[in-house]
Amino acid sequence: MIPKDEVIVLMSTYNGQEHIHEQLNSLVNQTVKPDKVIITDDASTDQTPTIIHDFIIKNKLEETWFLSSKSENQGWRKRFNNMLKTVSAKYIFLCDQDDIWRIDKIEIMLREIESRKYIDVLASNFSCFSSSNEISTNLSMCDGDVRVEKISFDFINDIANPGCSYLLRGEYVTTLYSLVNDEALNAHDALLWTVSCAKGTLFKLNVTTLDWRRHESSATHNNNHFKGRDDTILNHKRTISRMSLALLFVSIERERVYINNYLFFISSRLKSITERNLFKLIYIHLRNIPFNKGKRDVYNDFISLF
Repeated sequence: MIPKDEVIVLMSTYNGQEHIHEQLNSLVNQTVKPDKVIITDDASTDQTPTIIHDFIIKNKLEETWFLSSKSENQGWRKRFNNMLKTVSAKYIFLCDQDDIWRIDKIEIMLREIESRKYIDVLASNFSCFSSSNEISTNLSMCDGDVRVEKISFDFINDIANPGCSYLLRGEYVTTLYSLVNDEALNAHDALLWTVSCAKGTLFKLNVTTLDWRRHESSATHNNNHFKGRDDTILNHKRTISRMSLALLFVSIERERVYINNYLFFISSRLKSITERNLFKLIYIHLRNIPFNKGKRDVYNDFISLF
């Protein structure tokens, strides 16, 4: 276990040499410094580890910044989940390799969560940008006039924010990850969001704290595309795993009923797809229209039969 500190930043890197320097600069220039920055490189084949190592030496950060380079690529899901499973801190920030943090991100988010002991996950606003310099700001699910507001249970399965916008309470992370058995299955941000939403401890900060770089190959971008059979089956398994964990934390009976019904819906869809049972799949979707997330979600199921 990593020794416990007040504030830790976790970063996972892989072949990020093109933009890693911008992210590192935005971290080192924060108005409030973290106690530790822990960077795990997932067997990059480019100069990413060298750039990070040189940056640490140049800025004399050897006492607080730590780089670990792995010999085998495990993928970003497993890498981030493994980091969260072993870290111990009062507060944890998650960091991508190619974004740009606003200079006061740590300061602002710490101030808000410190004064609200009931928050486990605080997700801030963010702006998106790409290689084409297109910029947009994410839409708030809360009242824009309210600085910090609870995210409704209605959004339990609609993960609207990337993990790089999260500030996590360490006790919550420790409790959750003591129950996570398959580190390669769910994305860390989806897991953290869903369970915290079930607990009623997920909140939104209506302040933009970072610029989030988007790529055509990114996981969240690809979520908007039609999926093949294997991807659809895997996606249903991820949802079942994530919502089953959420069920352990929900305390309101009507929300418990909702999760149980939703789990039955997803499990029935998964069984119909694996059995290639067209008529059963049609019946399930017709009986559970309120649970459907849209035409693409339904279409993915039906094309997965063939």
